[in-house]
Amino acid sequence: MKIIYSDKHRKHHITGHPESPKRVEALKDYFEKSGYEFTSPTGVDYDILNKVHTPSYVQKVFDLVDRIHESPLQYLDPDTYFVNGSLEAALDALGCAAKSVELSLNNKESSFALTRPPGHHAEADKGMGFCIFNNVAYAAKLAMEKYNIKKILIFDFDVHHGNGTEKIFYDTPAVLYISIHQHPHYPGTGHSYRIGEGEGEGFNINIPLETLSGEEEAFSKLNPFKDFISDYKTELLIFSAGFDAHRMDPLSATVFESSTYKNLTETIIDWAAPTHPAISCLEGGYDIEVLCESALFHIKALQ
Repeated sequence: MKIIYSDKHRKHHITGHPESPKRVEALKDYFEKSGYEFTSPTGVDYDILNKVHTPSYVQKVFDLVDRIHESPLQYLDPDTYFVNGSLEAALDALGCAAKSVELSLNNKESSFALTRPPGHHAEADKGMGFCIFNNVAYAAKLAMEKYNIKKILIFDFDVHHGNGTEKIFYDTPAVLYISIHQHPHYPGTGHSYRIGEGEGEGFNINIPLETLSGEEEAFSKLNPFKDFISDYKTELLIFSAGFDAHRMDPLSATVFESSTYKNLTETIIDWAAPTHPAISCLEGGYDIEVLCESALFHIKALQ
């Protein structure tokens, strides 16, 4: 079990923003004290990146580097800032996700990528919700293109719906995307009737949770999908791992416990029975103490 980390994430920072470097630094320290081994990200495959995001959007992000010389603070949307160093951080986040794929498919190792900035809100043609590039979508596309993986299950337990991941894979059966999230909540998507389209119809599953839902409510809504998840026979299982559904998190109104993440992780691995070790990429989680505790439960379950 390896933790994938790059210190370039520190370059992406403005004072007072909830998605701060403190999150990942706290996780790094916590995992080091717990005895986990660390490794570095790989480089970015730009052909893959331009298949996840539109080339025009990728170019827009690179063009922001030049605009920083005119104004040091740029925005992709009201929540998603861009400063000197943000591009390096975003590219290394993709590299962390890619390293997870490599460890799973080449080395038969599970891993947890400390991806920052997070990614699941980034759509093909725009960044939003703290996200510049979609790390999990990049990992999935890389697995398909480089390793010829035919079936991928992405399980997203961040409290916010992963609108970007949903949209990117909405019309393909090659990715079964499942999101369990608070609803209504940012970004306002994630309705249960959104099930995919075309060949992808039926391969997009949204599980909205009401305010103050906890582990019992989550499993009561998840359990009906057990057979479908098992029958999908995924080759690779990717967790979009946000820990902000915790009862102590300031950006949500659900009441998961830290141990909920262990139970969710173990259950999905058991049901999906992936043919390669599961991988995980960090999304949200904004109370530092419970972020660390919850993430440790999660990665122990990954093992």
